[in-house]
Amino acid sequence: MDETVIDQIIQATGLPQEQVKEQLHKWVLATGKSPQSLSLEDLREVLIYFLQDLFCEVKSGQNDFIKLSG
Repeated sequence: MDETVIDQIIQATGLPQEQVKEQLHKWVLATGKSPQSLSLEDLREVLIYFLQDLFCEVKSGQNDFIKLSG
């Protein structure tokens, strides 16, 4: 089986593979992309989606790991 962009990212993180794979697949599917045929450009769009989602969570106080001061 050919290695996908997601497989490469998972291996490069050094993080627990199943958790990273599950989260990446969630974000990829949320952007309407296919995990099996994800390109680097698609990955950029997925990361933009993730960052926008993270910023919204932080701004609204829904993220327990990152808090805004001030």
